[in-house]
Amino acid sequence: MSEEEIHRIDRLHGARATRTILGVEIPEITLPVAPGRNLAVLAEAAARNQTLQLKGFDSAQLFMDRQARFMEDSGL
Repeated sequence: MSEEEIHRIDRLHGARATRTILGVEIPEITLPVAPGRNLAVLAEAAARNQTLQLKGFDSAQLFMDRQARFMEDSGL
């Protein structure tokens, strides 16, 4: 990926899309990877996050809500 493409990715939600394989819609997420990153951990985290989203739980939104609350409470 180019530097510009990496900067366009939403770091909390990732670059999400779907891909059709043999007539079945498959969720696809693009993760920026840098040297030294643990690919197994990144893939597992993405798979777990997808499972949670299918169950209606948005961890990125929860994180943003907690961060906003913390900033309000601390006066930032």
